[in-house]
Amino acid sequence: MRGIDVSKYQRTPDWQAVKDSGVEFAILRAGYGREMSQKDPQFERNYAECIRVGLPAGVYWYSYADDPAEMLAEVGVLLQCLRGKQLAMPVYLDIEDRAQTRMDKATLTAAIDAALQQLEAAGYFVGVYTYTNFAQYMDYEALAKKYTMWLADYRENYNRTLPRDIHQYTSRGAVPGIQGNVDMNNCTRDFPEIIKGAGLNGWTKQPDKPT
Repeated sequence: MRGIDVSKYQRTPDWQAVKDSGVEFAILRAGYGREMSQKDPQFERNYAECIRVGLPAGVYWYSYADDPAEMLAEVGVLLQCLRGKQLAMPVYLDIEDRAQTRMDKATLTAAIDAALQQLEAAGYFVGVYTYTNFAQYMDYEALAKKYTMWLADYRENYNRTLPRDIHQYTSRGAVPGIQGNVDMNNCTRDFPEIIKGAGLNGWTKQPDKPT
């Protein structure tokens, strides 16, 4: 699947044109930090438009927490933003802020794990977004065994050893319906089928078909 991720910096995309161009999914920034005032001002519009045109959407939340308690507080705000929504793609914590390097690897990994467990307990299919050079600050491999990973690496000869289900390969993509550059991603997993089938992210689990 070929997809994009967007925030307020892409302004007001023409989502029908985006879908018609061949984009198959979008990851929307819901916001950042631990205050409701930090919700992305375009999130509600972007979500509604993706629903309207039938484009599978997920979300990400940029974390700048520098301790585990603050990261849990951020998740609490994220959950408020997700209330009442259906998402066919995962919910990601965006872990790349310099403040997080003040935690040692074990502490940061445990903080991410606890935050994602909180999201899972609320019924969401969750994962981590980061970039290759930042992966060293967490136990990336351990997290990848439990959660889906979305990894950014823009190099032609990018790191292929770190597992990921979505690879963000450029921040300079061009897509009809969006003014300026946009992040481009390749996804190798059928998240809509997995998420809807499991009844996660606001979906109702469908009964098993008779054999």
